[in-house]
Amino acid sequence: GGVEQVVPFREVFGDPGRYVAEVEHRMQPLRRYRLSVEDPATGQRLTAETLVPDTFRVAGVNRDTVVYQSREQFEVQVTPSRYPGRQSYYVLSVEALTPTVDNLTPLYRDFVDPEDSDPEDLQDDLRNFTIVESPIINESSFDIGSDGTVSVRLPWLGVAFYGPNRVTVSALDDNLYDFLRSQAVQQGGSTLAPGEIPNVIEHVEGGRGLFSSLAQATFEVFVAREAE
Repeated sequence: GGVEQVVPFREVFGDPGRYVAEVEHRMQPLRRYRLSVEDPATGQRLTAETLVPDTFRVAGVNRDTVVYQSREQFEVQVTPSRYPGRQSYYVLSVEALTPTVDNLTPLYRDFVDPEDSDPEDLQDDLRNFTIVESPIINESSFDIGSDGTVSVRLPWLGVAFYGPNRVTVSALDDNLYDFLRSQAVQQGGSTLAPGEIPNVIEHVEGGRGLFSSLAQATFEVFVAREAE
């Protein structure tokens, strides 16, 4: 189809390199968006496109509090996110809402030594563990219910802190999917020799960067300590 709407952007005064839309626009699911940027000095043009994944929502949870390392994991049912021409790909992230040393779970506590750490280094360590992200998860890796909902289980490896945690399930567009999987190879997620590792996939013509989209569903769970 043709172009439905053009949304111009302008540079933020006093903040070089940051741009905001001149008109309000809410991104629509399953729509294609094209970025076009021209350098007025050289005439060089940069372009990129993204197809926004379909929205999805939380349909139900098995509990709002779960005991760390208990046999019954936290599980949430979400409606599926559709993406034209392929199965959906997701990333699961867990954000601790009270990231303190005392709230660290045993696995992550082993990486932190508050007595021998500089206060600033300690805070950096806590920030590094505040949000834990999974690798890319294929739709086929989830259990699909008879009603079509997707069951997502919270892995204990992704829980760095006791207490309230915000869990986000993100459905990825092609650009973000390719970027993340190629980035994983760059960071050592393969058996390739250094000279054989391919470049990160960006899908940007005329420049470098990432132009992508995602759909998200978010929920909260309280992770309680194990019984002593």
